[in-house]
Amino acid sequence: MNTIYISFTNWENKKLLEPLRKMAEVVIAEKIPTQDEFREMVREYDGVIIGRFHTIDKEVLDHSTLKFVGLVAKGTNNIDVEECKKKNVAVFYTPEANITSVAEHVMTLILALSKNLVKLDKSVREEQFDVYRHSTVEVRDKVLGVIGAGPIAQEVIKRVRVFDMNVMCYTPHPENHQDLNVTFVSLAELLGSADFVSLNIPLSDATKNLIGEKELSLMKKTAFLVNTARGGIVDERALAHALKNHTIAGAGIDVFEEEPTHNKELFECDTAILTPHVAGVSKEALYRMEEHVVNDIIAFLENRQPKYRLV
Repeated sequence: MNTIYISFTNWENKKLLEPLRKMAEVVIAEKIPTQDEFREMVREYDGVIIGRFHTIDKEVLDHSTLKFVGLVAKGTNNIDVEECKKKNVAVFYTPEANITSVAEHVMTLILALSKNLVKLDKSVREEQFDVYRHSTVEVRDKVLGVIGAGPIAQEVIKRVRVFDMNVMCYTPHPENHQDLNVTFVSLAELLGSADFVSLNIPLSDATKNLIGEKELSLMKKTAFLVNTARGGIVDERALAHALKNHTIAGAGIDVFEEEPTHNKELFECDTAILTPHVAGVSKEALYRMEEHVVNDIIAFLENRQPKYRLV
């Protein structure tokens, strides 16, 4: 009988595991193991289900007999995909499960920034009722610059159009996305023209620190940056400097270079709204992610084609 280890403690939808338990012994972590502990533990299992806390790298694969890895996430930065291919380890992930959730979070951050919600809430609690009375802006007729043109970017574009916003987009391959009906521009033009900039791209060698000091200096002083994609795409030190010096008006950040983040420079920026990498984990999205991974593992064990197999 196959053995499967779930490396996190908060598997939300236990009923989803019932059909899988008929085919395999499933063990859920009692506490989240360190990476070193995880590396030792996976030696005992045929498959693992992980989130963003653990890494499947060459060292893990060299010292295990894993047949498959289920990733409850869209991004695959914590898996060495090429090494999995070499060792014939199947990888399943959840690229479609949280598209709606992330797009809604982007829209929420755009509105929260434009309406200055955090400061307004704080001022009422401090009984300074009128201090920020004229501190909000409308999003109507403002320009959203979307960096990326994938499924999440497309859902963001749908939503901002309801608010009568104008949209421009930067992507390295605009010819593949002509159906979006947006204005495609260079990165520099987007940064210089947009009132809001939304990052909706994966982290890669090409996108590491894509938004740094130079790029932030191109933005309007009245513009806002929103990042729900991946930490590392934005140079956090440069962002904190830009916020403190009012190079840009504010930022909504859900992802960080190191998580949990301990970036005191960003904590000190009162024009930043910081959320703990939750854009993609609404209750509905989490259910779909867990469901997709379980269904794909069952299909794999039954020698059927999994829907979301990456390797």
